[in-house]
Parts: sequence; C-alpha cells; structure tokens
Amino acid sequence: GAEPPESPEEASRVGILMGRLTVTPQIGSRLVTVEVVSRHPEFASEAANAFVDEYVSQNLELKTAAIKIKKEQYDLQVNRLQDQLKAEKELFLKSQKATPNGVYIEPSQLAATVSGSRTDWTRAQIDTARFKADFDRLSKYNLNDPAAVNAAAETVPGMSTDQVVLNYLSDIQDKEKERKKLKVQGLGDDHPRVVQVDTDIDSVRRQLKARLVSIVESARQTYESAKATEERYKNAYEAQNAMANEQAGQGIGLDFQQNKIKSDEELLAKLQSQAEEARVEASATSNNVRKMDAAQVPTAPFKPDPVRNMALALLTGFVLALGLAFGLDYLDDTIKTPEDITRKLHVQFLGLVPGVRGEKQPVLSGPVPHDFGESYRALRTSLVFTSGGESTRVITVTSTQPLEGKTTTACNLAMVLASGGSRVLLMDAHMRRPGVRKALKINNTVGLSHLLVGQARVREAIQRTSDPNFCVMTAGRTPPNPSELLSSERMRQLVANLKQGPFDWVVIDTPPVLAVTDAVILTPLVDGVTFVVGAEMTRRRLAERAVHMIMASRPKVVGAVLNRVNFDRNKYYYSRYYGYQYKSYYGTHTSNPAPAHKA
Repeated sequence: GAEPPESPEEASRVGILMGRLTVTPQIGSRLVTVEVVSRHPEFASEAANAFVDEYVSQNLELKTAAIKIKKEQYDLQVNRLQDQLKAEKELFLKSQKATPNGVYIEPSQLAATVSGSRTDWTRAQIDTARFKADFDRLSKYNLNDPAAVNAAAETVPGMSTDQVVLNYLSDIQDKEKERKKLKVQGLGDDHPRVVQVDTDIDSVRRQLKARLVSIVESARQTYESAKATEERYKNAYEAQNAMANEQAGQGIGLDFQQNKIKSDEELLAKLQSQAEEARVEASATSNNVRKMDAAQVPTAPFKPDPVRNMALALLTGFVLALGLAFGLDYLDDTIKTPEDITRKLHVQFLGLVPGVRGEKQPVLSGPVPHDFGESYRALRTSLVFTSGGESTRVITVTSTQPLEGKTTTACNLAMVLASGGSRVLLMDAHMRRPGVRKALKINNTVGLSHLLVGQARVREAIQRTSDPNFCVMTAGRTPPNPSELLSSERMRQLVANLKQGPFDWVVIDTPPVLAVTDAVILTPLVDGVTFVVGAEMTRRRLAERAVHMIMASRPKVVGAVLNRVNFDRNKYYYSRYYGYQYKSYYGTHTSNPAPAHKA
C-alpha cells in the first residue's frame, strides 16, 4: 500500500539531518565525499554510511525500473505484430485459393506505390514504438520530488547527458561548496550571504526541474508527432490498398499480400532483436554507483580552527578594502577629459567650454566671462576646419541626455559663427521641449512645426535679429508627432533647400539621443553632428550608446564638445588646450555678437 504521509515532526527532523549533510565532488575524478556534521561521532559515522547505502540502492532500483519499462514496450510491440502477421498469412492463403489459377499479379506501378506506402507505415510504427519507450522512461519520475529530480538528472539517459542539465548540476555543486565555505567561516543559516547562497541553490534547482520538465515535454511531443505520422501513413496505405483491390476487380492482390507479409516479418525480426537486447540488458544490469570507503567514527573534532579563522578574517578584510578602493573608482565612469572623448567615444574632439557659475543658459549676447567667449571662438575654428568646403553646411547639435548644455551650445555656436561674418540660421528641432526661444528670449508664434504641417512658409518661420547675419527658426507649437514630422518628406526637402542657400551655416538644435530618436532621424540629412558632452556629468556607458546610435545612421562628420568644464579643479591639465589665464575665468567681460529679437 501507499506510505503514510510524513508528519510535521518527521519533516522537521529530516530537514535538520539534511542540513548537516554535505556532498562534495572530488575534482578530476568521479568520486564524491559524503560528510555529516554532528556533536556525536558515532551518529555522524552511522548517518554518513546510511545516506550512501540508501543512495546506492535507490540508484539501482531506478536504473532497473527504466530498463524494465523499455523491455515491456518492446514485448508489447512484438506480440501485437505477431498477431497481425498471423492474420495476414491466413488471409493470403484464403485469397490464393480464391483466384482462378491460384496466382495473381498486380500492375507494377500500383504495386510499387502500395509497397512504398507500407514501408513508410512500417518505419513510422518503429519510430512510434521507440519514441513511446523513450517518453515512458522519462515520464516515470515524479519531478515534484527533489530526490527524483536528482536521480533523473544523474541517471536517466536523455537527461543525464543533456548539457544544460549537466551545467545546472555543476552550478548546484559549486553553490553547495560555497555554502560549506561560508559555514566553515562561522556564518549562521540566517546570515545574508548564506541566505543568498541558499536562494541561489533553490533557483538553480527550480531551473533544473524546469529543464527536466521541458525534456519530458519534448519527448511527449516527439512521441505524439510520431504517433500522428504513423496514423497518417496508415491511412495513406489503407487508401492505396483499397484502390489496388478495387482496380483488381475480384482479384485478391496476392503479390501485395506477400510483400506485406515479408515487410511485417522484417519488422518483427527487428523488434524481436531489440526486445532481446532489452532482456539481456535487464538481466545484466549493474549498479554504476558503489561505496568506496565506509565512514569511520572520528576521533577528534574538526572545527572551530582559530588560526584558520583569523587568517580568513584578515584576508577577507584586505580583499574588501581593496575591492572598495577599486569599486569607488570604477563607479565614477563619467567623461572628464578630452582623452576620454577620443579614446573611449572614438570621435573627433572639437573643443571644451568652461562652465559659468550661476548661469543655467549663458549666451554670448549677455555678460559672460572672457574665457567662455574665447572657448567658442576656438570651437568655431575647429568646426570650420572639420566641416569641409560646402556652400552651405548643415549641422545638428545633440547630446546623450538632457541638462548637458546642448541648446546653449547650439545658440552660442550659431552666434559666434555669425560674428565671424557667416550667414547663420539657428533652427530649433527640439519640438518636444524647445529651448532656443527661452535662451534668446524671442517669441514662438510661428516655427518649424507650422512649416512642416503646411501652416506657414519658410520666410514666415524665420525670425531676424539685430545681427543681419544671424536668423532664428523656433520650434513652433508642440505637435503630437515630432518624430514623424522630422522624418517627413517636407523636412528632407527643407534641409535640401537650405543647403542651396542663402545661409552659410544652418545649426539645428535636436533632442538628446537617448531620450528620443529625433536626432538620429536627422543625422543622414545633415553634413555633420556636434555631440555635446557634460564634463563630469555624462556617464561613459550612456555616451557610448548614444554615439553608437548616431554612427548607425552613417553621419559624414561627428565631433564632440566637452561642456561645462571646471577649470579650477584641473587648471594645469586644461591649460594644455587653452593658454589664457584662468584667474579671469569668472570675469564679466561681455561678448555681444547677436542680441536676438523679432525684426
């Protein structure tokens, strides 16, 4: 009968005993060491031996049961085919007597077709028998039982050879070794590191169980598919057989029956051979697990070890201190220097711009330090040399994320280009959160969005400033679909027309790359991309991802500007790039190339 259910008290005792058990594989061999920790030496020895003896016995039982199922399946197939062959021979003798001359020959083409169908059906029957045996062997185990999961994973063919299963078993062994080490260090079961290891072991065991379930399900599906294939071939054979009988009139089709008998005899011989192999395997089954050395009663305790614990504590403290030092340096992965831009982002460095204390959007039309204006004049020189000699050069200004000074850079770059004598149009394509109108303090009545939806002309969307060389096109009313407008044919036509004149430069302020795709959409249309990087603000991994997205659109030129640099923090380092005096960094010298207003 069924075993009685386990009581809570028994379950508690079993849990305590399993907690004292440790199984450690020996590296480089197929041996494992079974250890039981107890305050009583005799109990520890007896428990370890009992665990090993029970595992050896259970392994043999499971292996024998799997072979027995395989043998029974083959015997069932042999008996069924023997009965079928007996009926076929009786029908053959009866049909032979019914023919006028005792012999009947069917047309060759029809006979070949029917024979082929029979061969297909025969092969399908063999496959069905084989796959059913595999499925029955795999589905015998109760995968809700942890012991059955371990036994199946280690002994059952199809599971014990699965690489994923082997990886999970290896992970469990590694985690159990790690848990043993933590216990040796004196950490209790409630310690966070021990709890984490236990959680990891449970997680891997669940993954192992899920993998075994998937293997069983795969075997079931394979068997069901083979069974359906067998039924399909059977139906095709029966249909062709009926056709042969019908075409033969009252003839019996003795040739066909002879071929069928011969085919079934061959199939029977194969099945009998496989059944005999299964019987030999069942009779010769040997256990592949045995106990090498019995556990002896220990004569002395193995823990605690004060010297070892002290050494481990010192080593752990040293490793933690070293890891903390490296960790703090690793966590700060922001872009700080021009070398970070060229070596890590792999883009051309255009220049750096100092930060202005107390100003969120410092523009050259207002009071700014001398160094701030000088940096943009140097940036203008770099941009002119890298942009080529086209009649009209269209560039976009973007960044990795918001608040890196992208809009301020676009405004100041447009102003300093205009102050150098070039005719410049500043276009605000950040229609989601436009910032040009705030930086330049101009109205936003008509802008780019009105132009792209056909509500305004180009001349109506462009605003003039006090500098005749500097014009502005604001973003206009925020549309519900900015990306669709920027990727529209009107936008492509607008950029193409602007390249024909009358401006020398068109500077387009675009949204951050990682926020939306607007900047990437415009990249193929323009002559270059100015990528603004906030010094000690932009994380390298995010900047690399943004540059990768830009490069995927195959831009002609990409240059980077290191913005909001703190010269006081690294004044001697940055002096290699600009030779002016940093004591005037916070001066109030005003650059005023283009105060903007509506003409």
